[in-house]
Amino acid sequence: MLTLAGEEHVALRFRGRADFSVPKEFQSQLTDQDVKTSLLLPHTFTLGASHKVTKRLLLTLEATVTTWSTLKAILLEFADPSLKATLDRQWQDTVTIRAAG
Repeated sequence: MLTLAGEEHVALRFRGRADFSVPKEFQSQLTDQDVKTSLLLPHTFTLGASHKVTKRLLLTLEATVTTWSTLKAILLEFADPSLKATLDRQWQDTVTIRAAG
């Protein structure tokens, strides 16, 4: 049996509260506040094959490609716009091979 599957980008949105622990000198500048971000997860493509060798033995092989390189940066948006932060990412695509029997 041969199977091909793919998953589209998945959009995720996060909202939360940033809790800063800073020296007293900076407490007036860096206060706890709301923060939000969103991520667009990468595509995945999977190709799998299986073969029933005997009544009790099934061999399987699967390869998955994940396009991590499409996620270039993560933008953190704080309630205070001067704290906006971009976490640059230089991720590379991955290939995962699995076999079982």
